[in-house]
Order: sequence, then C-alpha cells, then structure tokens
Amino acid sequence: GGPSSSAGPAPPAATPDDPIDAAEAYARTIVSQRVLDWEVGLASAQSQEEAEGAEVRIEALETRRAVLLAEESALAPEALVARLQVAIVAEKKAALAHKAAARTPDAIHALRRAKLMTEEVEALG
Repeated sequence: GGPSSSAGPAPPAATPDDPIDAAEAYARTIVSQRVLDWEVGLASAQSQEEAEGAEVRIEALETRRAVLLAEESALAPEALVARLQVAIVAEKKAALAHKAAARTPDAIHALRRAKLMTEEVEALG
C-alpha cells in the first residue's frame, strides 16, 4: 500500500478494511488538483500485480476530483489558498513524523505533496 499521510481533514481513526472504503477515505483527504494528478499518475504506474488496487484508487481519486472541482468553483480564490496552506502545513508535519519514524518513502511522498500544493498556491496568487 501507499503512504498513510494526508492533508486536510483528519482520516478515520482506523483504516477501513475494505479496499474501496480505504481508497475513498484516502482520496477525501486531498484538497489539491496537482496532488490528485500526481496520485493518479502514481497509481497508473503500479505493477500488474498491484493493478486491481490501483484501479480502485484511481476511481476514488477521480471521484474526489469531481467533488473538489465543484467545491473550488464555490470558493473565493483566497479561501482556496487558505485551504491549501493548511494542507501544506499538515503535509510538512506528516513528513517530519514519517522521518522520525524512519519511514523515508512516506516522508518523501508527503514533501512532494506539500511542494505540489505550494506550486498550486503560487499559481493562484
């Protein structure tokens, strides 16, 4: 599986046992279109053995994209930037926690998500 870090709303206390529920819960934590694009790319590049899980994740991410687009259309640019800034802080905290726990791949993943959201904020500004 992928990293368990997320930005935005707190994930459920326990990871759902159902892969579809887990993928949907993970996708709901994403507040950035650029992060969604990156996550879809990662899932698309998975090996054949992981293909079924990747399909579930891609479907959840694409559903989240539709919801996020609808939410963004209703938000003022300042509100969107503020939401992204909160998520960036959360990703950086997650990266530090992963690093402290010797989970370097998860730390790198969180930092990449923070960088993508920072770029998105700069593009909006």
